Amino acid sequence: MKILLLVAPYNPCEYYPGHQAKPSRLALNKNLGFIPGATTPLGPLYVAAVLKKAGYEVKFMDGIFHSWEEEEKIIRDELPSVIGISVTAFGFERTKRLTAIIKKISPEIFTVIGGPYPDAVQEKCLEDDPNLDVVSIGDGEYTMRDLCYALENKKDLSGVKGIAFRNGAGRIIKNPSRPFIENLDELPFPARELVDVKKYSPAIGHYKKLPNATIIGSRGCKGQCIFCHTKIFPDLYTRFRKPEFVVEEMEKLVKDHGIKDFLFWDNNLTEDKERIIILCEEIIKRKLNIIWSGGTRADTIDEEIITVMKRSGCWKLLVGVESGSQKSLDILNKGETVEQVEKAIGWIKKAGISVFATFIFGIPGETYQDALKTIAFAKKLDPDVAKFFTLSCNPGSIISKKVHEYGNMPLDSHAQSFHAAGFVPYTMTHAELEEVFNRAYKEFYIRSSYILKRALKIRSIEDIKQNIRGFFAFKQENY
Repeated sequence: MKILLLVAPYNPCEYYPGHQAKPSRLALNKNLGFIPGATTPLGPLYVAAVLKKAGYEVKFMDGIFHSWEEEEKIIRDELPSVIGISVTAFGFERTKRLTAIIKKISPEIFTVIGGPYPDAVQEKCLEDDPNLDVVSIGDGEYTMRDLCYALENKKDLSGVKGIAFRNGAGRIIKNPSRPFIENLDELPFPARELVDVKKYSPAIGHYKKLPNATIIGSRGCKGQCIFCHTKIFPDLYTRFRKPEFVVEEMEKLVKDHGIKDFLFWDNNLTEDKERIIILCEEIIKRKLNIIWSGGTRADTIDEEIITVMKRSGCWKLLVGVESGSQKSLDILNKGETVEQVEKAIGWIKKAGISVFATFIFGIPGETYQDALKTIAFAKKLDPDVAKFFTLSCNPGSIISKKVHEYGNMPLDSHAQSFHAAGFVPYTMTHAELEEVFNRAYKEFYIRSSYILKRALKIRSIEDIKQNIRGFFAFKQENY
């Protein structure tokens, strides 16, 4: 059985403000724009690895590098039995366009989707897309394997756990849930041989050297933030890979692809203190000679963790600050204090690790004055990179289930992005939200002290390229 896994064609610039999305010749892919980037999609490649291990012929096509015409031609040439599509909320409308193309090519091709959006709305995807055959819900690796086995052997799909499907009579059936994979170490490494790893480059601020590779050491997060998509399954706990196994994967990527810089996609690298220390010590022991970065929470780090991370090659940590107002942090259910954030960022800076801080506007109950406090707090913290977002009601998040308690949604879930003011709290107008979003970038980045600091930290050609791209992103927009 021939299986094609893919992502529908898209341009990441669609999710960025115009001034950040202008095409840039300084990007690895000039169509990615000044700010956006592209990282290897690990979800589909994990699925591909399990399918290949089961003996199936699998190919992968990433829509970020293909036009609609190119994807259609590849599907016509390959004529796979099954096509699996990875989908986010922002990409569902494109996926519907793609499934229509697939069924036009051949009604016999079986269409399956999985990812954050299907996890959130589940069988509703089938109601909204008549060309869709199956929705995979939860961890997709074994679900896709069992589904392909059932199709190949003409078995009843009612025996495949973790799916919703359309039966022969057109009726939508939802099967029992599949238990989540507890032992992530039993999964093979992602099938990166199906992509050209060196074609990928993260957004500016997220890499220092190329080639860069994304990697993940855990799934889930113990946090309860109301905006996070990881709360789709509220009882799901964090599952960890063994640190030694993660570093073994890193070592393989260094040998096979010459990777110099790793970007961890874990929701919180430091959730388990003992584990992150073991991981860092394993990197040091194997003398990998790499650098790496990832995300953390202010309430799960201390000076001991930061010290060993730095020694192992950590050059940047992303910290979700979100707000300079304790009231807003409490509403978001962050479980952190403003004081904890200040202390944590102080430790990171002291260790010589760069800080990438994120901030959110449009929080329920937030006023324009509260938002100005966040801008002031961002300048006080003075991270190396500050990224400002508007609150997005991701399907499946806690806030998405009671949006109208907190505000209005001028954009539906498929039109939202983290920059499009898709949610507006009752305590702020749409105009105020857009104004404070633009004001934040201007006040933070157009500071002589910040510009000087950035200039003094330039150490490589890649640093120069990223600084130039960032400069032109703002030069082309009149704030």
